[in-house]
Amino acid sequence: MKWLAAAIALVAPLAVMGAAPYLGDQRLAVIDDPLRVEFHGTPALTKEKIHQVIAIVAPSKDWKVLADADDRLVLTRTANNKHVMRIELVYDVPGYVIRYLDSSNLMYRELKQDGGEIRAIHRSYNTWIRELASAVNAGLGISASFAVSAAPLKKIDPVPAAEKSAAAPAAGKPASERLPEVGALWRYSFRDQKYRKPEQFFSVDVTGVDGWTVHERHRREHSTLPDGQKATVNAQALAFGTHRLQPESVTYELAPYLTASEPGAARVGQVPAAPNLGVGWRMKVTSVAADQTIVPAGNFKTIRVDVTGEAANVSSNILAAKRFSYTAWYAPEAKRYVMLRHQVWNGTGVMTADDIVRLVEYRPN
Repeated sequence: MKWLAAAIALVAPLAVMGAAPYLGDQRLAVIDDPLRVEFHGTPALTKEKIHQVIAIVAPSKDWKVLADADDRLVLTRTANNKHVMRIELVYDVPGYVIRYLDSSNLMYRELKQDGGEIRAIHRSYNTWIRELASAVNAGLGISASFAVSAAPLKKIDPVPAAEKSAAAPAAGKPASERLPEVGALWRYSFRDQKYRKPEQFFSVDVTGVDGWTVHERHRREHSTLPDGQKATVNAQALAFGTHRLQPESVTYELAPYLTASEPGAARVGQVPAAPNLGVGWRMKVTSVAADQTIVPAGNFKTIRVDVTGEAANVSSNILAAKRFSYTAWYAPEAKRYVMLRHQVWNGTGVMTADDIVRLVEYRPN
């Protein structure tokens, strides 16, 4: 009956906290982040056993493993072919922690309420991660309790081993001097080399830095949205993000602040997270090397990172993308990438896209 006790312990409410706040939309709920699970009575449990169960249970709940190292897994789930979320699960014998990383089409937002800030998301996200936790506990055959709070579980270090040397930053402060300052601005050019469309320009400026989180604003020149679009970047995550230049044009950015954090640096064989690409892509870092890169903004010593990707279940479809090659050049001096190149081929081997982004101007603050 241990599996039943585990499920009951997870589903039971934490405490009577009063009525849930109204967040402007009935679909929204305060995000359960981080969700901390503490095991009860685990003399025979090992980290190897926990890892084995998670690796088996996660796919049964439609979670796909994107990265797996140092007692930490990065998982993604796509629901109804449009709702994409990415989480990390850090585990140890006493329990584990589930943390939100990013999402698409789940209404994630940060709201001001009663003089404080509330992070909200579609209420289904909370259901999905609790279902995952319930399944893991049942698979382990143990009872467990959980909490949603900022206090860490005893004996659990939620920081991956490679990051343990970095001291925890004070709230509202950058975690490293290699991160940009508030007010930093990069202006880029974007050129479609395949179809030779007119060159476009966009800028990225930093509106806030909190630990390893960088808050950005993306603005397209001559756009009807002069205030731009907001974005939040985890500087330590090797992940693809996107922003739209035109209705039909999207720029993919791989870990723009890669050189800010050594633990976040790319390694050959690593699998980047890509929630906006959907499912069915096999990706990996194929090369990491020093380079010298000349762009309109100047001549930079850079780190070049090459990523390849191939789609499953695409044969000779001339419309669907079959594989891609993505290269990013990062300059520690500019604290961001200075050039990107993204090439795509269809199922017949014909190149369908060849986009290049170059840094035109950089202002540190």
